[in-house]
Amino acid sequence: MEYNDALKEKFAHFPKIKRIAKQRHLPKHVYHAKREHKTIRESQKRHEANARANSKPGSVPFVSERSKLVLQEEE
Repeated sequence: MEYNDALKEKFAHFPKIKRIAKQRHLPKHVYHAKREHKTIRESQKRHEANARANSKPGSVPFVSERSKLVLQEEE
């Protein structure tokens, strides 16, 4: 592995080596899970947007994605 890393460093300026070094392979199940989660997130956003559009103004507040991830605040 060290030899391979040394070769990558030595020939890093070659275009083909740059292309190979940038390439990231994902296992198939990780790739498909990522795609499925993206679909789920898009669906939830669409659902919230439709709820906002068809309800009384202000009744469905906009909550940022970052604050959705916060489960509990400690003091």
